[in-house]
Order: sequence, then structure tokens, then C-alpha cells
Amino acid sequence: MKTIEQILHYKNIMGVVDAIKGGLPTDIVPARMLQPTKRVPGNKGTYYKRTSTRKVARTVKYGAPSTLRSMEGIADVPVNLFHSYEHINHDPNLLPMLKSLDGGTQKLGAEIVAKEAADFTQLFHNLRLAAWFSALTLGKIYFDGDGNLLSSSSGAVVTIDFGIPDGNKDQLNVAGNGTIITDSWATASTDIPKQISVLIKQAMAFTGYRPKYAIYGSNIPDYLASNTSMKEFLKMHPASNEAVRNGDVPNSFAKMTWIDGSHAFYNDNDGNNKFFWDDDMVVFLPDPTDMGWWGLIEGSYAVPTNINIQTNATAALASLANVSGMFSYAKVVDDPVTVRQYAGDTVLPIISVPNSVFIADVTP
Repeated sequence: MKTIEQILHYKNIMGVVDAIKGGLPTDIVPARMLQPTKRVPGNKGTYYKRTSTRKVARTVKYGAPSTLRSMEGIADVPVNLFHSYEHINHDPNLLPMLKSLDGGTQKLGAEIVAKEAADFTQLFHNLRLAAWFSALTLGKIYFDGDGNLLSSSSGAVVTIDFGIPDGNKDQLNVAGNGTIITDSWATASTDIPKQISVLIKQAMAFTGYRPKYAIYGSNIPDYLASNTSMKEFLKMHPASNEAVRNGDVPNSFAKMTWIDGSHAFYNDNDGNNKFFWDDDMVVFLPDPTDMGWWGLIEGSYAVPTNINIQTNATAALASLANVSGMFSYAKVVDDPVTVRQYAGDTVLPIISVPNSVFIADVTP
């Protein structure tokens, strides 16, 4: 038998948060990008926005004084993390179950609390995923005045802009060096491997980061399957034929990891599914195991660890725990008499090298 405080202790509820699996598609954003890279107190932090130098050092006569170099391309960016905080009231009938002296009844009550807690805290995991979907496809994250995530700028009151240059979007005029996607991938004769090769060359010259991941919309496999250059590639790589027959893109193609992003969505406040990857979109990313170009900053929030009313302010402060990232706790309330659960998150995904991300429309 457990006391109601033991059942509702914040560590128990936090355990539910930690065990959550994503309710949105979790096979699109690489798993490493859902793990924090930096933690800060509260909701304010900074990150370094880098463009990297492609210059070389100057030579001097041997034994001569050194020459002064002014470093460029690194900016310290202050940011406010987005903060979510909501609560639900559990069924009032749970309270007598949790206080019951019958072990079976109490266990059932605890299981119901855990199930409802899991469903509730799923919202905050979903927000993290959807925020990444937005960052990678729009280069921005939008919220309306009520704090609802938006899939476009329409109605946005808050905009988080990662500064991906216009030349890294649509037909990819990278650094003004000329449009790369001059011919549509929907045309069978388009030399798609050549376009990707030019992109890799331009990306390496622009930032030093090689595109390693390609997250694509629903039309891309069909374009590639009917492409003349792709058919020649498959003749030389017969092991890749099965992937193409299954409607996928083989990872051996262009030496990239290809991920189907067509099912990246979230359910908005009105109950409508909002998808992020356009049918003709390919988002090219560097290797996500290289944390130089991206990050996930977690802030912190003070949560109570005791469901009982404290005797004084000192005791109340002593009962608080500073929790990084997602948090959850529950307590008994008296109007109505029930168990109320709170949950939230303080977080921000970042693209610290915006020049390294390419959001392509392959059908000009």
C-alpha cells in the first residue's frame, strides 16, 4: 500500500514523462536532434550563430611580427525559449480510489492516473517534434496569440526565425553562385545526380558542411524511379532496386541518408492535420551527429515536490525542484475536489549554422 503522496509525488509523474514515445512521426527528425545539447536556467539563453570562414591564413616573412586578424562569422545570439504550461483535472472518482485501503483498487487508480498522465504529457513531446518539422521546412517557428503552433506565417504573433538565406531555398541559388535546380526533377531527362553534386560542392564551399541527409516529400520517389540518370545508377547498384520498388530512395544514392518526410504533421487546435513537407520538397541537412550546426536548448522551471500545503514560505521554497526541459507534477485541489496534473516544457530547437540547411523545391 502507498500513500496518496507517494503515488502523486512529482518523481512518479516525471517517470511517466520520461517514458513517453512520440505521438507524431518519430522516424523523420533524427533521434539525436531530440536530445538536449545545452541547458540554461529559466527561459533565456544564448547560442553561437556561425557562418564559418572559407579564407586562408596570410604568410609573413619568417621571424616577422604576426599580423592582426579580425575573426568574422560568429555571432552571440540571445534567445527566449518557448514555454508551455497546461493542466488537466483527473476524474474526481480517482481520489477515493487512490486513498482506498484495498490494494487492488488503489493500484487501478494509480494505473489510471499514469495512463491519463501519459496522454496529457504526449502534447509536449508532440510540440518538440512539430517545432523541428517547422524549423527544417520553413526555417522558422510560428505561434499565434494564444500560443498555438502554426504551420505557416498566417496569423502569427510570435516568429522564431533561424535566418536561413533565400539562396538556400526553392531552386537553390547558393551564395549567389547561380541556380542549381534549373530543370525539374519531374522531367525524366533531368540530370538529378549532377544537381546534387553541384549542391554538395556549393555547400562545402559555403559552410564546410556536406549535405548528408535528404528529407523528402511524397513525389520524390516517383521522380527518381522514372529518371534516366537514376536508372543508370540502379544498373550499377542492383542492391538498391528493392528500395526503389518499395517506393523509397536508396541511401546509396548520392551517398546520403534519404528519409520520407511526407507524413510529418501535427493536429492543430481546430483538429486539422497540418503537414510540413510539400510534395516536391527536399530538405538537405548535414550529418545530425555533428552538433556544430544545430542544437536543442532546454530551460528550467520550478515545480513543487510535495502535494501538501506547506506551513510557511521557507518550507514551500524548500519543496521546489528546478526541472530542466519537460516537467510534470500533480496535487489534490479542493474546487472541485480532485487530482490536478500540471505539465509543461521550456525548450528551443536551434539552427546555429543556417547556411548549412537547404530547403529545395525541385519542380521549378
